[in-house]
Amino acid sequence: MKRLITLGDSWMFGVGCHYVQGMSKEDYNRHTHSPWDDNAKPFRQLIAENYNIENVNMSEGGSSNQRQFRLAEQYFLDDNKGRDSDVVLWGLTSVYRTEYFDINSGQYINTQLPGDNAVSKVLAVQCWDEKEQTKDLSRKIQMWNVYFSAKGIRNFWIDLFSDHKFDKHIPNLLFQGKSLLSVLTGDMDENDRPHRSDWLDTDRKIKRAVEKGVANPFTGHPTKQAHQIIARMIMEQI
Repeated sequence: MKRLITLGDSWMFGVGCHYVQGMSKEDYNRHTHSPWDDNAKPFRQLIAENYNIENVNMSEGGSSNQRQFRLAEQYFLDDNKGRDSDVVLWGLTSVYRTEYFDINSGQYINTQLPGDNAVSKVLAVQCWDEKEQTKDLSRKIQMWNVYFSAKGIRNFWIDLFSDHKFDKHIPNLLFQGKSLLSVLTGDMDENDRPHRSDWLDTDRKIKRAVEKGVANPFTGHPTKQAHQIIARMIMEQI
């Protein structure tokens, strides 16, 4: 049986997909991290149901590209769970995020750059460059394209809310490299500042998305209506 394998951050996971116009902040917060039921489903689930296939999801709220690459490595390489009948839909998030292994907790920690903790501040000031991170992201995408092609697995990439400027053309990057945020708002111009998917972030495109009713006013995530639109758009592309 075919499966839809999904990777990404909160946009792919479905945070906020239950939001409808006029919902109070209290009602929204009660369901923020429980996004799927019969009345509210993330676009990845809508796509899987349309094709009557299973959705194997590895996306999660706040995830970084580094975390998604690591989870994919574990799934496809360490555990060898991939099938040639799989379809992979991989959402790319902000390069202003990363993860590091914390020896005290024994866990990988996602962080914004710069964030509130000391490690993220050091990384942001001494170890991080936007252009270099974008180049590295491009190389990793190309390597995974080679892997999936060799395995006979169809795969597609999506810029979720950031329009990355890659140095090489990526043929299976949907929407001609424009982010879902840009497509939803119809705003294809360069943003006034990078959107980092911070819940308090209010860059130009997120403001426009809220005005158009495709992002909620509390956390800036896609609404129930937007998830339905995104699902239709992606199915047209793939």
